[in-house]
Amino acid sequence: MIFLIALTAIYASQARQTISLYLDGVFTARADDSLTVVKDWHELQAIHVEDPSIGADVYFLSSSSNGIRTDGTSWRCSSQYHEAWFLPNFTDHSWPRPYVSDSDTFFIAPDAQWIAYLLAKSNKLFCRRSTSVGKRHLVRIHHPPD
Repeated sequence: MIFLIALTAIYASQARQTISLYLDGVFTARADDSLTVVKDWHELQAIHVEDPSIGADVYFLSSSSNGIRTDGTSWRCSSQYHEAWFLPNFTDHSWPRPYVSDSDTFFIAPDAQWIAYLLAKSNKLFCRRSTSVGKRHLVRIHHPPD
């Protein structure tokens, strides 16, 4: 049996920031500062980053083994919570593309970019991206028969 999985790593810009990850509309994991998960292949990645300080700048950096990286063209972001924002059928067309930081600090893929929403001062960031358009660099795990 062969399983197709993707490894996703996410870093927040500050250690005090909390990251929540949703894959295909399902809450997957939450952690402070950084988060790494290995999950079955997914079509939608939704990430929420929050800082406890009001007015803090919130950025994040993400890379997946399926070729998905944070960038300024593939993601849509908001600083406001919207009901069901993380579900696959949510329409995010009115959400703008994120701001890309010129920081050259990276922890994962050198082509991943720090992204944020700077149109309004907020300590919350909600971003979505469909992963079905990315290259499929998959990790294959083969389990021998019992």
